[in-house]
Amino acid sequence: MYTGSYYTVLVIFSIAVYFIVTDENAARLVNVRFLELMIGIRRRWMILTMWPRIKYDQWKIRRFIKKYRKEQNLPGD
Repeated sequence: MYTGSYYTVLVIFSIAVYFIVTDENAARLVNVRFLELMIGIRRRWMILTMWPRIKYDQWKIRRFIKKYRKEQNLPGD
């Protein structure tokens, strides 16, 4: 059904594997790109999972500072 596109992808993948095996710089490039991809995935995961907590903590700290300034009669907002 989709054999033409499968063969095209297989040929491109085979050429990439050939360059990786025969050329040291191509292997390093693929390794660096893979590590960059993994760092990006971890960064996105951390942002998605920690963002609400960071905002809550910032709000709580600002609230504490505001109360502390009010108790100590310090200038501020």
